Amino acid sequence: MPEEWIGEVFFSEAVEWKLRERRGLTPASVREAVCWGAAQAAVWDNDPERGSRLLVLGTTGDGVRIKAVLLPVDREDGTWTCKTAMRATR
Repeated sequence: MPEEWIGEVFFSEAVEWKLRERRGLTPASVREAVCWGAAQAAVWDNDPERGSRLLVLGTTGDGVRIKAVLLPVDREDGTWTCKTAMRATR
């Protein structure tokens, strides 16, 4: 179980477009996979170019495995912004 609480995830218009058009995902499917205790794994990644971000893995109710890259808005409140998400193949 991930240590970070993910209660809400926000999406910019650009990220939402990319998810729909390039990845075949919706903000709702990402939220279903990672919010409110649904996340199966979460690990902090310190990328030299992108900085610190949370990599989260979860599965929707219909079995789609999703990996999301999140940045904190308010960690205590459990709010995050999604930088990208994709179907997890592993």
